[in-house]
Amino acid sequence: MRAQNDSAEQEEVMRPVPLLSRNELRSLMERLPRARIDHTPTPLQDCRHLSEVLGGPRLLIKRDDLTGLAFGGTKTRSIGYIMGEALERGADTIIVFGFARRVSNHCRLVISAAAKLGMKSLLVLGGRELDKRQTNVLLCTLAGTEVRLVDTEDIPALGAFCSDLASQLRGAGQRPYVVGMDMFYGSYGALGSMECLLELLDQLDDLDCAVDHVYVCSQGGTHAGLVLTKKALQLPAEVVAISSMPAGLRAWPGRVELHADIAGWANGLAEVLGLGVTVAPSDVVNFLEYVGEGYGIATPECLEAIRLVASSEGIILDPLYTAKGMAGLIDHVRRKRIAADKTIVFIHTGGTPTLFDYGELLLP
Repeated sequence: MRAQNDSAEQEEVMRPVPLLSRNELRSLMERLPRARIDHTPTPLQDCRHLSEVLGGPRLLIKRDDLTGLAFGGTKTRSIGYIMGEALERGADTIIVFGFARRVSNHCRLVISAAAKLGMKSLLVLGGRELDKRQTNVLLCTLAGTEVRLVDTEDIPALGAFCSDLASQLRGAGQRPYVVGMDMFYGSYGALGSMECLLELLDQLDDLDCAVDHVYVCSQGGTHAGLVLTKKALQLPAEVVAISSMPAGLRAWPGRVELHADIAGWANGLAEVLGLGVTVAPSDVVNFLEYVGEGYGIATPECLEAIRLVASSEGIILDPLYTAKGMAGLIDHVRRKRIAADKTIVFIHTGGTPTLFDYGELLLP
């Protein structure tokens, strides 16, 4: 009997001790300004039919596509912090920029958040011509934004144009706030996924369910926030990201650079929150193998994932992000990277409207 007690005591000593509790981490986040624009908590769906089809682990999907603002998405959580800072600075106009060839989900959500908060918005798009058939163009227009086309796709040049535009608006008596792309790679993007994971952990407790792997499609702030939360809480679950693009704001020619960047963004948020934790590149698990020919280019595997998840669970994925993430997860199950007796949570980060831009690839 004493030997069993000794063994239990040794196991307790070896178990990692959290640097702080979930509530303590939430308290640090609550010190930051925030506008409440989302509908949370989002559901956690137990996907029994999909698990059965895969013949593998128990699979649950965290439905952050249902955050409630303009078709939802995890970015809505992050944008709440961005808009909180904008309001604290007295802003009445939001400027956000992206690319005309593919209007991004963050543009859709930022503009919709501005509309919800009674603010004006300007959408600056780099490129010579705007394809008005894009679903996100329709949604941005419905939210009442004004679109400006700029003949460049150089991100620094677009940022400089937005800065000049903000100066002009200030001269006219307005109070603009520029939302840059880098915000979603840095602390703001990481804050949203940190909140999502904390919420998920509470839901798993309610289900009396332990998770072994958390999967997400990300190569930026979303992954950084998950990794930082895992490190701060000393979670035993593996956090895995599948990349949807070979490069981001900076050139990422290989795995090492990507992992170092994600660790850097995580550490940036740790500094903002005052956490005594450091994330190393070796803490980051991110797979680039499922990108295909490039960002926004659907792969056969991601199209299969869309059909499979929709036909087994009635959940809709998008070809840019979530379907590539699910394709990676499915491949990992089929190749036995994940054992059949494990439990996986896939975080559905949203982006659903872009599915409608790929209808011809999915119809028989």
